[in-house]
Amino acid sequence: MSTNTFTKEQIKQRRIFRLAQLVYDHWEEKSGMDTRYFDHPFIHNEHVENGRSLSGGSYREHAVPRAYLRDQCLSLFDAGASVDDVARVLEAHLRIVYISPEEAELLNRSYKTNMPEGWKIGEGDPLERFHLAGIKVVE
Repeated sequence: MSTNTFTKEQIKQRRIFRLAQLVYDHWEEKSGMDTRYFDHPFIHNEHVENGRSLSGGSYREHAVPRAYLRDQCLSLFDAGASVDDVARVLEAHLRIVYISPEEAELLNRSYKTNMPEGWKIGEGDPLERFHLAGIKVVE
């Protein structure tokens, strides 16, 4: 039995890396991938909770939609990215923001499964779709 203890940050990094490896495995197998891997319990909420709208709210919304994030990670592997490269992208972009149901409805009108035109993974602000929808987020 292991006596190792890990910090919360180390656990987050280990889980993100395992997720990147899992995405790679699905990419390599050409088997598609369920976006639920981007959620609890595989990645516990505490590791990716990153903000709340000024109006409060208890609706969990991924900053970058899970399907979009999955597709971008698969595209990164198509372009020759490593598991470490994708882990860094996931660490920067896999975030949950709590918003109100009304804000979720507003956000989903334009950006349910996509990001704004011209937004690029690894470069763009993960909260860009919230900004464009007029949802103010406190990180």
